[in-house]
Amino acid sequence: MKKLIIFSTLIFLISLPAFAIKAIMSKRELCNNILQAQKNIQGHQFVTNRDLSSYISILDTLGDNGFSRQLEKLNNQSHVIDAGAGSGVFSKQIAGISSFLNLPDRSRFSTPIPVLLKYKDQNWLPENRPRITAIGVNSTDIENLPLDQQSANIRFLSGYIEDISNEDILHFGKADIITDVYGAIAYSLHPDIVIRKYIELLKDNGTAYLHMNYRPHNPLEDDRVKTLSGDHFQLAEWISQIQGIKAEIVFPCILKIQRNNQPLVVPKLELIYLDTAFVPPTRKFVEVQ
Repeated sequence: MKKLIIFSTLIFLISLPAFAIKAIMSKRELCNNILQAQKNIQGHQFVTNRDLSSYISILDTLGDNGFSRQLEKLNNQSHVIDAGAGSGVFSKQIAGISSFLNLPDRSRFSTPIPVLLKYKDQNWLPENRPRITAIGVNSTDIENLPLDQQSANIRFLSGYIEDISNEDILHFGKADIITDVYGAIAYSLHPDIVIRKYIELLKDNGTAYLHMNYRPHNPLEDDRVKTLSGDHFQLAEWISQIQGIKAEIVFPCILKIQRNNQPLVVPKLELIYLDTAFVPPTRKFVEVQ
């Protein structure tokens, strides 16, 4: 009888999809990995100093240039939210209080020179500078700016974006652009809350640019979601199917989202697997009622 039970269990595991097998994790192991992931974030176990040229090279994947074109349209009525700002290099450049040390080598990526030139000089006309909200888990690096770098058009917020009220984030009004480059969407244990917040923070014609976890050489380590109906999706695919969101997967790791005219309905997710061996970590979720 014991052999029969063991054999039946093996047959059951073999019949499970790869997602389900990878998602088998004890509550204790999951809790320990959550604590380790939080330590990694607090300890800055990731790149924190990406600048404008890095954002452009990442978000203008395959020569799309959509992100660059949006930057060129910014003016003093515009609001940019950088979710996962790190040390705030990108945010300070957009706000006009920090310049490029050198103009990036254009041969490294497809980038329109005008947008780089527009933000290259920190002395460009103050009346044309957009407003910026930079959000970092531990933003002491960007909060303690020298007096000569203080600016009325930039705010720094410290903490997890899920825990910061929309009222605090929307000091400058709703956002024309939200950037998330290895930010909240790549690390959060509650991506459903993050996505809901992004949509709530955007203007009707605003766009959020998200860099998703993507490991082409090991697809089992991609972030994945199992729906209530039993379907399995990469996290980007799952987000693109949410009611109330207009989504475009520009590249497997780049997702552009906007509001549409439908009511927003974001299914609730529960984390069931977390592997901190990767940076960002690998996460598996299931939809819950």
